Amino acid sequence: MKQNLFGRLAAAAVLLLSATTAMAHDFEVDGIFYNKDDWNKTASVTYKGNNYYDYDNVYSGAVTIPSEVTYEGTTYSVTAIGQSAFDSCSGLTKVVIPNSVTSIGNHAFFGCSGLTSVEIPNSVTSIGSYAFRGCSGLTTVVIPNSVTSIGSDAFSGCSGLESITVESGNTVYDSRDNCNAILETATNKLICGCKNTIIPNSVTSIGSYAFEGCSGLTSVEIPNSVTTIGYAAFRNCSGLTSVVIPNSVTSIGDFAFSGCSGLTSVVIPNSVTSIGNEAFCDCSGLTSVVIPNSVTSIGDDAFSCCSGLESITVESGNTVYDSRDNCNAILETATNSLICGCKNTIIPNSVTTIGNYAFYDCSGLTSVVIPNSVTSIGDFAFCYCSGLTSVTSLNIIPPTLDFQVFFGVPADCVLYVPKGCAGAYQSADGWKNFGTILEIQPGGVEGISKAETAKVRAMNGVIRVEGAKGARVEVYTTAGVCIYSGTDTEVPVPQRGLYVVKVAGRATKLAM
Repeated sequence: MKQNLFGRLAAAAVLLLSATTAMAHDFEVDGIFYNKDDWNKTASVTYKGNNYYDYDNVYSGAVTIPSEVTYEGTTYSVTAIGQSAFDSCSGLTKVVIPNSVTSIGNHAFFGCSGLTSVEIPNSVTSIGSYAFRGCSGLTTVVIPNSVTSIGSDAFSGCSGLESITVESGNTVYDSRDNCNAILETATNKLICGCKNTIIPNSVTSIGSYAFEGCSGLTSVEIPNSVTTIGYAAFRNCSGLTSVVIPNSVTSIGDFAFSGCSGLTSVVIPNSVTSIGNEAFCDCSGLTSVVIPNSVTSIGDDAFSCCSGLESITVESGNTVYDSRDNCNAILETATNSLICGCKNTIIPNSVTTIGNYAFYDCSGLTSVVIPNSVTSIGDFAFCYCSGLTSVTSLNIIPPTLDFQVFFGVPADCVLYVPKGCAGAYQSADGWKNFGTILEIQPGGVEGISKAETAKVRAMNGVIRVEGAKGARVEVYTTAGVCIYSGTDTEVPVPQRGLYVVKVAGRATKLAM
């Protein structure tokens, strides 16, 4: 899945930076490795060797960190759990942190999936970014009143968390109204939640990564005090089936609900003006989306990989986007660019560009007709459309294709092009990769069928058969669905597309 790949790459980049800036351990006592500060006579817990990943699971079971440690005759006070100290130690089940420790570093317990218990002492003032990310075995976390700094993503991916609270008396954070979350007091921002969180009415924003990876979260009610939903706030909450977004929300951040595969419906209120990059990417359970007329900014790939989407429309009155001709897509009005489609999209004749990722991973898309108005198709526009059996381009000049437009499309997908244009497509970059390129008569031009003298036309939403002389007429979609069988010579068709018309058992293909 695209957004998971990007997430892994981002995490890898951060971890690589961590590895390059950290030093090798200085000494070992009782199976725990340390870096020392001889000037201040302090030590920080670290990993074994030069890199945290050289000795995966070097720490396992229950580990008790001492408040001080003696090495070569010198006693050091243990004041920190260093960067990546226990990173990826999935065998670690419990850690006891002494009152001498004041800081827990970035990535300190990252990926410790077996960790079920940790008590943060009242001496700790800072918890670093990603410190407990991916500790899926943790069920309870208590933030002491001494903590004044919590880094980004500190508890994301802790899918087992049932309770997360801040002790009373903390001057920077709180858990007002028994909300089961960490709130930043001064800003009223919710920075970390769990599956049992109840968002208080005083919260004004849901912060970045606040519920990321909280797969146990099944529903959430966002109060009407909230105005922004932050970056990746609910990313990969795969158990989330419903969400109520109030009319107070004006922006939905990048990746906000990406990977929420269980989400079946979402109502975007008329207060929202911006929807971020990949905001609903890979929400495979979504079947319909309505973009209100208040939205003036939609980020890249906002609804890509939503393979279940059957309907996506923009409300009338929107000044930036539209869904003209009931096309089941989002178009950028000023540029006539199709920026997001679904499996039922019919590309209007006025569209000049199909944007980047417009149909990315739309596995339900089985056929598509590209009108002759389209001159260019963006990066990955039809990438991984694994259900595609036919693509019809009605432009006599092959539209320009950007990077990997049809990557991952089945090898037996047939490309249909206007009569006399096969050679042009066979020599055009991207188009020439189709294994089968066939010519058809475009709609409105006579197509002489193999049914002797019968002629088949497609115009104005009707297929007309002339000279059939009472023979049986059958009309099929390219997916093999029969939409008419009888002796009528004028057959209305439900939408533009490619059709197979049989007259007396003999077939011809034509595009509406």
